Formats: sequence, C-alpha cells, structure tokens
Amino acid sequence: MLQSSFNMKKIKKAGAVLFAPVIVMFLFIASVQDAHAYAYYTTDEFNVTFDVHEDNSVSVTEEIKIDAFGNGHGIYRYIPLRGTAYMEIDGEMRKIPRRMKIENINVEGYEYETYNENGNKVIKIGSADYYITGKQVYNITYDCIMYKDQIDSMDFFYYNVIPHGWETSIAKASVTVNMQKEFDGEKVWAYKGAYGYSDAAEFEVIGNTVSITEENLSAGEGITLQINLPEGYFAGAASTDYVNVIMYAAILISVIVAAMLFYFFGRDPKIVQTVEFYPPEGITPAEAGYIIDGIVNKEDLVSMVIYFADKGYLSIEETLENAGGLSGLRGKKESVFYLNKLRDISESEKVFAATLFDGLFESGDRVALADLSGEFYDYYAAAMRELFAHYSQQKEKRVYTRSSKAARALSCILIMVPLFSAVMFSGIAAYDFESFIYAGVVSVFALVGYIILIAAYDRQYASSKAKTKTASLLGFIIAGVASGFAISLCLSKYESILAPIIGVFGSFAVAMFARVMLKRTDSSASMLGRLLGFKEFINLAEKDRIEQLVEENPSYFYGILPYAYVFGLSDKWAEKFEGIALEPPSWYDGSSIYGSTPIFNAFVFMNVFNSCASAITQNLTIPPVEEGGGIGSGGSFGGGGGFSGGGFGGGGGGGW
Repeated sequence: MLQSSFNMKKIKKAGAVLFAPVIVMFLFIASVQDAHAYAYYTTDEFNVTFDVHEDNSVSVTEEIKIDAFGNGHGIYRYIPLRGTAYMEIDGEMRKIPRRMKIENINVEGYEYETYNENGNKVIKIGSADYYITGKQVYNITYDCIMYKDQIDSMDFFYYNVIPHGWETSIAKASVTVNMQKEFDGEKVWAYKGAYGYSDAAEFEVIGNTVSITEENLSAGEGITLQINLPEGYFAGAASTDYVNVIMYAAILISVIVAAMLFYFFGRDPKIVQTVEFYPPEGITPAEAGYIIDGIVNKEDLVSMVIYFADKGYLSIEETLENAGGLSGLRGKKESVFYLNKLRDISESEKVFAATLFDGLFESGDRVALADLSGEFYDYYAAAMRELFAHYSQQKEKRVYTRSSKAARALSCILIMVPLFSAVMFSGIAAYDFESFIYAGVVSVFALVGYIILIAAYDRQYASSKAKTKTASLLGFIIAGVASGFAISLCLSKYESILAPIIGVFGSFAVAMFARVMLKRTDSSASMLGRLLGFKEFINLAEKDRIEQLVEENPSYFYGILPYAYVFGLSDKWAEKFEGIALEPPSWYDGSSIYGSTPIFNAFVFMNVFNSCASAITQNLTIPPVEEGGGIGSGGSFGGGGGFSGGGFGGGGGGGW
C-alpha cells in the first residue's frame, strides 16, 4: 500500500512537469486571442504617400485595405498634434518638442467626422447606422503643417510613417516619401518594430524619393523614417518665434508700467524726523499705531486700555482666584484682572475711543477681562472701522493717497506677469500649450512671497527689526523657491534658461516698485516724522534723560507705555527703567498679590501689562482693517541615432 501510494505521487509529479509547458502555451495563445478578440477585421495593406513641401508642410495620402468579418462600422485614425521626437545630434540624445496642425482632411466615399482628443486629431470613418463586411478600401488625405523645429544646426524629416498604434497586424505596408529638393541619400535611416526598437528597415532612394516596403508587421509595430537635411532645407515653416516677442514685451512693459506708477503716484514727500519726548498732542496710542503702518490691528486698540486708565476713566485690579478646571481643584491660583469704570469718557475723545470704552463696560461698571465676550466684539469691530473711517473719509487726514493705493494694487498684479509670461511662452515655444498651468502655479506662489515681503516693509515702523527681518526673509524664501522652480521647469521641460531668468528678475523689479508704492499724504508724512522721532527716543533714550523726565512727571513711564506697545518696543521701554524706582500707578490695584507696600518696578508692571493685554486679545479673531491696498522609453540606437517610434506623427487607429 505504501509503495503504491509512493508511485502514484511520482506519476502525478511527472504529469505536472510534462503538461506545464502545454498549459503555459495554451494560456499564452488564449491571452493573445483575447487581446485581439475585439478586432473584427484584418489589415491587408497600409500604404502611405508623403509629399514633403519646401515649407516643411506635408501632404499625406493613406490607403488602408481591410477585410471585415464582424459587426463593425468602420475605422478610425488618431494622429498626434504635438509630442516629442528623440534623435541623436552631435553624439547627444536630444528630446525635440514637435507640433503640427492638420488641415484639409478628406475621406473618399465614406462618411467621416473629425475632432481633437487628448492632443490628437481623430478621423472617425463610417456610420453607426451601418455595418461593414468584406473588403474595404479607405483613402484618407490630409495636410500636416509642421512647425519650425528647435534645432539650429540642421533640418530633418523624422516621422513615424507607419503608425505604431494600429490595433491589428499589417500584412503589407508601403511608404513613399517625395522630397521637393535633393538630399544626401547617405543620411537616410529607417527603423521598424515596436516602440523603442532600432531594427533597420530596408528602403530605396531614387532621385528625391524614398520608398519602404515591409510585410507582416505585428500589432503595435510601425516604421519610422529619418532623413537628416542641411540647415535651411526648409524655408518659411510655421513658427512660434512670435511668442518670444510677446514674452519679452510683456516682461518689459510690466516693469516699465510699475516704474511709471511709482514715478507718478508712489513717491513720498520728504519725511523729516524730529526729536520728541512725548507723543504728538491729541494723538492716542491707537492712532499712532495706525498712522505709522496704515493698519488697524489688535495691538492698537488694546493699548487704549492703559490710555483710558492713565486718563482716569478706569482702574485695573489684579486679584488671585482659584484656577478653573482640575488646576482649581488642586488649589492652584491664577491672576484675574478686573476693569472698574471710574467715570464716563470725555466728549472730547474721538468716536472710536468712546465706542471701545462703552464696549468694555457694556455689561456693568466692573468687568473681568476674561469675561469680555458677546457684544464687546461688536463694539471692538465697530471701533476698528471708526478709527479707519476717521482717517480715510477726509482727504487731508488720509495716511496714504488713494491713487497710490490703486497703483499698489495694480503693481501687485503686475508682479505675476514677467514670471507667468516666461514660463507660459517658453512652453508655447516648445509646443506645450498647457504650460499656462505651470505658469499660473509658480507666479501665484511667487506673488505670495512678495506680498509677505511687502507687508513686512509696510510694518517696519510698528515691528521690531527682528520681526521685520524674519518676515522679509520668509517672503524672499517663498518667492525664491517659486522662481527657482520656474527656472528648473523651463530648463528641464522646455530647454529654456534665459527667458525664466529674465522673468524672475522682471517680477523682482516689479515687486520692489510695489513695495515702495504707497505714498503718504503731506499731513501723514509730517505726523510720521514726529512719531518716528518719538519712537527713536523710546528705543535709544539715555538713562539720564529718562530720570529727568520721571522727575518732572512720575507717571511718565505709564503714559508712554501704550505708545511703546504699538511701536513693538514695550520690553525695550521697560529695560530703560532698570534701576529706576517707580511708584505703582494710581489706577492699578494689586494689593491682594503684592501687598500694601510692594517692591514695584518696570519689569513687575510689564508682567502685569502683558498679562492684561493677553487676557483681552486671546479670544479676539477680528481681522485687521488696512489702509494699504500676489514620452516613452528608449532603446538601442542605429546609425542615425533614432529608433522605431522615436519620430513625430504616426499615431494609431483601429476599428469601431
């Protein structure tokens, strides 16, 4: 029994070995049959005649003979309108972008329609109402308008004369190419086979005519003909050279327009910086913050709380209370700030100040900063709008001229033009008519970078130098990455380097004009000079001078603090008072924390001030209101440096 079982196993194993090749062959044949099961016809002949004209246009006549035996309506041909030819030039394999138009299509004796699809011209022959059987002969004629090539050292005819995308085998293929002028017969090569193959095809040159005949081409196999010609062989070929004129004109015009906008609308009046120890009379901290950079932001309005306190309208109370959540259950304490209304705001204060003050005490005369919510945000937003309106509705009070703001907006749009033009027209010159997509992406990213750079410039007087430099660097990096990508894209995809470099510098030049485009009004320039002088004093004041001012006015530190805050110099201002004794302000009560006789100094109060400011701003999300204003794979190569399918045209087709 054991021996019998063993023998049976050996028989089964031997049978598997013997039948394995048969099974593999059967599966292979079945797969091939399945692959072509949809073809209802065979192709008996595929004959093509090319009449090549002196302007590099080609008149093509195709005679396709099929034998239909199934339920089919006709055939279709697709011919690529753009693509890439691969050929060896001076020992280097080159990718040559090609494009052509197809005109004057005609199919003799059959209904047909033509349309473009996926970069191909499609010729669909037959009628959905009729089936064809038996022998059919399709005579198709059309003209190919070849665009000028990108090679300066030579001309050439390099074409897939029998398409590699025909769906069935071809029993017999013949090609006749009639050139209009003489050419060197030693510089003719023909390749046959599937795409990437360089098997030589036999050809014959008689006079100005090249003839090729091949039999039994399998599905997916075609013929490519390459004729190298002297430069100038073709004259008057269709060209995209005009795009270079348009491109450079667009770049130049955008820079000139930006320069003219700056000359006529963007030049600031002279700003004279004066020496100031106090803020200009009648200018609140919020106004100072707005005038200095043309933007109403959180800091501008938060500074008004200390201003209100210094004016005697309210007091600030700091207490220790149980923290919320789990921290409170563990006994942790936290500082809580209360605002106490002392009196109504003076009628002499500006409307925005009154609105903000009323919003602080909308719920009562005593309010915790942490509880500011609901309607306060409506007051806050209204105050921002009123401050903006106060300086924008009257011409003499405006920070920037309206004409310069319009010029800034236009110049920001112009920033994109040079880079967009360089990428898009480089693509068009290389027959890539979808290059506008790449152009749009890189120019928008560059604009984002330049807008950040411009915003950093606008905020330079209200931000620290470190913040300004950081923002400027970020803008440069984003714009630089976009510009570098544009250069790399044009070089690798379109073999263009000069155009994108000029485009990058063009966009940079426009951005620099846009950066300085906002022009201050005369009154704004005068006030800016005083505010810059005041800011300079806060930043660089000597201790002796500060001690003298404190002696004259013990509350000097507190009165100047909100202005230092909107200038981005509050910490710097506190440093100036290191070692200088300060009395707690009368409007601040922190006795529950510091005791009745606290050791008080500028750094202690700065901690109070920063906590107070944080309590107000932590939930404010209202945006600022601004016064101002981003194919194929290779193979081995033959003597001509080409391969089957490496030329242009050809395409494919089949039945339907």
